[in-house]
Amino acid sequence: MFKDGLKGKTFIAYSRCSTEEQRKQGNSHEYQLREIKDFGSRHGMKLVGEFSDTITGTSFTRPQLDRAMELCKRMNNEIDYCLVYKQDRFGRDALGALTVTKEFREIGVEVNFTDEWVDYSDTSHPLTLMLKYAMAQTESLKIGERTRDGIYQTNLDGYRTSNAPIGYYKVDSDVVGKSGRKRKICVPDEDKAPIIKECFELLATRTISQAELYKKYKDKLGISRSQFYRMLKDVFYTGRLYIKPHRHYEAKIIDGKHEGIISIDLFEKVQEVVNEANQPNLGRTWTVNNKDMDSEYFLKGVLKCPVSNKMMTAYSVKGGRFHYYSTPSGSKKVNIPVHKAHNLVRKALQELKLNSDTYVLLKEELDNRHDTETKMIRKQKGELEGKLIQLNQRQINIEDNLADGSIDAKAFQRISDRILQDRTTTEEQLIRVDEVLNEGTDFKLRVLELLKNIVTIYDNCTAMEKNQLLRSLFPVSFTVDISRGRVLTEEVNRFLFLNPCESNECNVLEIKKETDFATCLIKGG
Repeated sequence: MFKDGLKGKTFIAYSRCSTEEQRKQGNSHEYQLREIKDFGSRHGMKLVGEFSDTITGTSFTRPQLDRAMELCKRMNNEIDYCLVYKQDRFGRDALGALTVTKEFREIGVEVNFTDEWVDYSDTSHPLTLMLKYAMAQTESLKIGERTRDGIYQTNLDGYRTSNAPIGYYKVDSDVVGKSGRKRKICVPDEDKAPIIKECFELLATRTISQAELYKKYKDKLGISRSQFYRMLKDVFYTGRLYIKPHRHYEAKIIDGKHEGIISIDLFEKVQEVVNEANQPNLGRTWTVNNKDMDSEYFLKGVLKCPVSNKMMTAYSVKGGRFHYYSTPSGSKKVNIPVHKAHNLVRKALQELKLNSDTYVLLKEELDNRHDTETKMIRKQKGELEGKLIQLNQRQINIEDNLADGSIDAKAFQRISDRILQDRTTTEEQLIRVDEVLNEGTDFKLRVLELLKNIVTIYDNCTAMEKNQLLRSLFPVSFTVDISRGRVLTEEVNRFLFLNPCESNECNVLEIKKETDFATCLIKGG
């Protein structure tokens, strides 16, 4: 066997852990090193050194692994092996692991694994290594995916998984999660919560700027400027939780398990102050550089020139201090300040927002409309269910006929197969009918939920997500009239006609062409 020639060989032992939590999983540094040294002892090998890194397996920026390689270089072919317990302990990035393995080989050191030895004398060993490292990376990706799924579900249950924000601290709740540990719930800090509420109340009065407010309360809160500005835009302080998009699920805002510090009305007043057009940079704690400019111009692809009707591009002047949306070419060129366009769009979205009473009324209307629209489908469902009952009864009848000798086994099998085929087809049709019945209502209710929280969701979106949201709401794009303070569009997504933005109360959004809800196809997603 290829392990027989290990006697007298020298080796270094290398271990890696992501966190101390791995002690519970039998992957601690002590456990790994003990297994490696036992392996060396059984095969008569000589230990030269031990090296351990506590770092994620997807990164190969490792101080101890670098020290191990430096030692191998200094000893100049006097070290034969770098022994690791398992492939996933060496790394969970296939390309990185192969690169480091090659670097060790170039200085005469073979990376191998005591749990599953790789025979380098076999010409297929490169493939073996690639497969083993790829399996470790795949497992890492699956772990990450399961972690994200768990975080999303915990958030959906109303619990914040990240650190408690300023003004809160975490305590154990009475609810036990799937892991067996008690869920952590955020509780208002008796000292800082009243100060935070006072900050929101003062800003809502419009008598003090964010900068002045921060200067006044930064020492009491023990908070940085960027943390303070993020605090003023965090819906968490209202007792709600912003859920980021995950897989095919859209972003949403739900009621959290924690107690709010301020009211929703107060929070929304503060958002109006923060996003006012005459204070475009208020609350901004970063400078847009050339790399980030495209992501800041999130109206590109949805904003049209009000004169030429061309899609507008964007640029900056004065070293990036001033930013504009601009007509790309032609004699009728228009420049629109970016912050003014963004603030007008946000005001238009505020007019699309549903209040709680309207939400309840529209939900009832949707349910009634759905009952009317699906009357024929529900009739079809009843017919399919009746047919399924008949097929099941027919199967029982032919079984009785076989038992009393009315039909032979051959006829029974032929009829039974035909019944089974008909039943399978009917069940598939029934599943499709149920999907049609549920899908329409579920989708419309999700749209209502979006409209109920549209401004807060918009504020929490990334630039790309804002662009996607606006494309969905305005499928034929829109223009802005800065002088009149209007956002103009030919038409909007048909579901927006569910809310009162059709009325004359709309002061910013102007829809030139009305769309019939009952007949218009869904546009924009």
